[in-house]
Amino acid sequence: MVSCVRLNHLVLNKNQLTGQIPPQLGQLYWIKDLNVANNRLSGPVPTFVSYSALPESYANNKGLCGGPLKACEEQGKAKDSFKSGFAVGWAVSAVSVTAAFPCSYVIQQFAVISLTRIGRIRRKKDQT
Repeated sequence: MVSCVRLNHLVLNKNQLTGQIPPQLGQLYWIKDLNVANNRLSGPVPTFVSYSALPESYANNKGLCGGPLKACEEQGKAKDSFKSGFAVGWAVSAVSVTAAFPCSYVIQQFAVISLTRIGRIRRKKDQT
């Protein structure tokens, strides 16, 4: 289609198209109307030389981003998000385990003291 340099209108809505919009479409200098709404397209919207599309031209394509739509997330950000989430999870786990050992020791000592007292009370009752 890029070789159709005088292409003015390209209406491809409601065709169940999948995949990405080829970035080469941005080279269509004479394009006045592009509509790819109601498909299953994903990825970034091409940057056009002389055409500024309305968001409605890309509507109902959940995977599209950029251009008149919301900005595309960088893949590096997703990796950074995973790394920071992993680091936070690891830190919380380490703190929890570190705090659990002293708490369990205190609970164990409390149980030993309580059982010792109960044993003394029973022995006193048995002696009387």
